[in-house]
Amino acid sequence: VRSSPTSLDDMVFVGSWDQCLYAIDAATGREKWRFPTRKEIWCAPAASEGIVYFSSTDGNLYAANAHDGSMRWIFKIGMPMFSWVESAPVIAEQLLFIGSHDGKLFSIDAFSGQPRWSFSTKGPVDSSPHVADGTVFFGGQDGYLYALEAESGKEKWRYDAESAIFSAPTLVRGKLFFTSSAGRLHAIDSVTGREYWTFSIPNQFLSSPAVSGNSVYFGSSDNHLYAIDSDSGEELWRFETGNQIFSAPKVLHGVIYFGSNDFYLYALQEPGRH
Repeated sequence: VRSSPTSLDDMVFVGSWDQCLYAIDAATGREKWRFPTRKEIWCAPAASEGIVYFSSTDGNLYAANAHDGSMRWIFKIGMPMFSWVESAPVIAEQLLFIGSHDGKLFSIDAFSGQPRWSFSTKGPVDSSPHVADGTVFFGGQDGYLYALEAESGKEKWRYDAESAIFSAPTLVRGKLFFTSSAGRLHAIDSVTGREYWTFSIPNQFLSSPAVSGNSVYFGSSDNHLYAIDSDSGEELWRFETGNQIFSAPKVLHGVIYFGSNDFYLYALQEPGRH
């Protein structure tokens, strides 16, 4: 299981390398139904208003009824030779947004499965988008972080990160935080795309970031979890594990949760939080 789980009402949904999406009773852990696709499911599903949406590496975006797994629609993403999908779908205002490996971001009607618009880039779009205030933000392997009007797909601005972006952006208090493949954490203005700062760990892979208070947290292939000041971009502290950290951290009630390739799940108390 590579997919992160998603919950809706009393059910949990998760995709698997055995090519199926599973619906599981959250209270008992019992399987309620499964939906087979033709290839592995890598990305987290999205769920809203009784429908679960998920992509498969068979190149399709699926919509199924959450209560019984019956199919509502299928949308084909990408060209046949570049059809796999590594971007997780995101839903906002009855629209679905998802990237494709052939370099496009799609906007799709969540109920009908009909395309609204698509935006082309010059590289695969494997990062998951973020939607806020009528704007969709996403990164591409062409090295740009894009901001588009969610309704029309019109470009507002783009930011040159100078290396491929696999990270999902995080928006907090008007700042976008994301990582790029050159080992940089970027902080930019969400309205203009202006750069505030970058923090660099050369030649390392960095996970997608999480923000809590004035701290930005991310994992690195140098085995550390980093805490960075969100205003200045200065390092606050780092925590070493026994192997590389590829998972994005999660912060809940002052505790930072993250997994490492040393087979441990860690829980760290945020400084100053009790």
